[in-house]
Amino acid sequence: AVWRYDFRTELFTGDERLFEMLGLDYKETVNLRANELAERFNSVYNDRMAEIIKPKLNSTDNYYKVQFLFHCFDGEDRFFEDRGKITQRDEMGKPLEVIGIRTDISQRKAREEQLLLLESSVKNANEGILITDANVTNPEGPLIVFANEAMSKISGYSVAELIGNSPKMLQGPL
Repeated sequence: AVWRYDFRTELFTGDERLFEMLGLDYKETVNLRANELAERFNSVYNDRMAEIIKPKLNSTDNYYKVQFLFHCFDGEDRFFEDRGKITQRDEMGKPLEVIGIRTDISQRKAREEQLLLLESSVKNANEGILITDANVTNPEGPLIVFANEAMSKISGYSVAELIGNSPKMLQGPL
């Protein structure tokens, strides 16, 4: 979605897709005031956004990228990524206009959360877990790319000693 913010009027405008993403009807809402949006940003992300955007307002670097959680007008919480550019400044260098592109990254954030949960579960499992690459052309066979602490305790090898070696090292003498 494409958007535009005018610092002079404090109006936020955009295309139909933007308003759809925000949970609004484009035909009924063409402009939004900054204060109507400000209260809908998650406070943690709002602070991060300020850390990224505020320095840009007083510098010559006109580009920024920021991710944030937003409470949409339809009641849904969605993660967005904005890529913005300050397109106009006054004679003192103060921003007058920013344009940007907003992407809904909610599904990506949900997958990232699932991966973090899975990673934590595997790392902290009481069972020994090791994962190898799929390289069957190596004469030693596949190599270990991951081992959890439980596997380290079971095998007697440190995780660092396991990584990069063949699981054959666990067979013992033949």
